[in-house]
Amino acid sequence: MRRALAVSILVFGATALLSGTIRGGPPFPLPGMRFINVPTTIDPPFGLAGTSQATGINPQGEVVGTYLDHGTIAQGDSSRTRSYLRDSSGNFTPLDFPDAENTLAIKMTSTGQVVGCYHHQNSDFAVSGGGTMHGYVYQNGGYESLSVPGTMHNGITRDGRLIVGVVWPTPNEFHAYKVEDGVYELLNLPSYVLLSDARDVNPEGQIVGFFVDSSQKTHGFLLTKRGFTSIDYPDAVATQARGINPEGDIVGFFVDSSKKTHGFLLTSDGFTPIDVPGAAATRAFGINPEEDIVGSYVDSNGKSHGFLLNRSR
Repeated sequence: MRRALAVSILVFGATALLSGTIRGGPPFPLPGMRFINVPTTIDPPFGLAGTSQATGINPQGEVVGTYLDHGTIAQGDSSRTRSYLRDSSGNFTPLDFPDAENTLAIKMTSTGQVVGCYHHQNSDFAVSGGGTMHGYVYQNGGYESLSVPGTMHNGITRDGRLIVGVVWPTPNEFHAYKVEDGVYELLNLPSYVLLSDARDVNPEGQIVGFFVDSSQKTHGFLLTKRGFTSIDYPDAVATQARGINPEGDIVGFFVDSSKKTHGFLLTSDGFTPIDVPGAAATRAFGINPEEDIVGSYVDSNGKSHGFLLNRSR
């Protein structure tokens, strides 16, 4: 199903790097500002209506995401999380890890590799020891699972050599990791980072995600060879970075002081908030080299839908 939507945008002025923190300046018009076209709603034609998200997009415009469905495998579950692949022509294909109750597809490369996680009964999503959740890589009909329990693959470079994600060693603890050339290890982050989640990586090895500090505030982050940088949307009470493209453009979402959630795009020009008009919440999850953006929004009836924003060329 496709529906045309309008989207409101506003660009915040030049981004400043101050003491390892990215913040936005006051809003003002920018010369040559690029505008976002009318977005497309992405709802797969199967599963429970109003439960979809679009989480990743590759250079060819292929989109992956998730939705809820009946037909549970595990006794006691009322629904299961399943995933889809939408090609550039708008055709949908379900993605399900073999015999798994739940499959989440998060990002997709130009070579057709999809990363995400699978787990069995909903109640074991993050039990002590990681339960049955494992990160996976899918390509050409086959799945490769990471042996470490409690893991979720969230991003992968196009050559497949670097994967980033999050691991839950206990239900209340999560940490960002990487798998580089097959070697798994936690990310080396500053001591003030208590909890962390790596959400995407670009070909330069730049990693984005979010972390929780000692005051329990959530910040986005950018980790590069030059160091670790916190990302905070101006005046937000929480910020998460969820996607990065080869040019270093970052997407994510933030929560404002009234507790409303908005998407954002962060480029060298500054922050651009993304809001689907009439939506209760908007989140941006992925961006490709062409600056096409995918995410989800919650409508006025509390239903979730994926969306695709094509940037002006």
